[in-house]
Amino acid sequence: MLTGPWTCSASELVINALRGVGVEVVLVGETTCGKPYGFFPVDNCGTTYSTVQIRAVNARGFGDYPDGFSPENVRRIEGVAVPGCEVADDLDHPFGDPAEARVAAALRYRADGACPPAPDPVAALSIDPGQPTGAPIAEPDPDIGYLIVTDGRP
Repeated sequence: MLTGPWTCSASELVINALRGVGVEVVLVGETTCGKPYGFFPVDNCGTTYSTVQIRAVNARGFGDYPDGFSPENVRRIEGVAVPGCEVADDLDHPFGDPAEARVAAALRYRADGACPPAPDPVAALSIDPGQPTGAPIAEPDPDIGYLIVTDGRP
């Protein structure tokens, strides 16, 4: 499954349902959004209330993924760990293009069970030569190293 932070609800139901009947699910992308709940909207005096009324579980009774599903090689597991590869979204290629990062990673995983090497986030940090000198350095994030703050935001 190609996933990202906007992979929610029905897509997560498919992931959980397949896992519940013993089908191997491999995630390629990013952690899903986490929405194992549902509701029926109820109107009351012109206001619609959407209270949680359903918790979806699979055939094994599992439905605890409010933080989503994470490919198991992410630097910080946020959701339920599932086999797969963390791969950033690639907007430079059209959907379905075998050269698109997530599709290419999925094809590689299918062929040899390996994830593409994850880029070193600190080594990948590049400094813009036009950046003003003396920009403050933000507190280090243990997962990505140091961030340079140029406008008050990391």
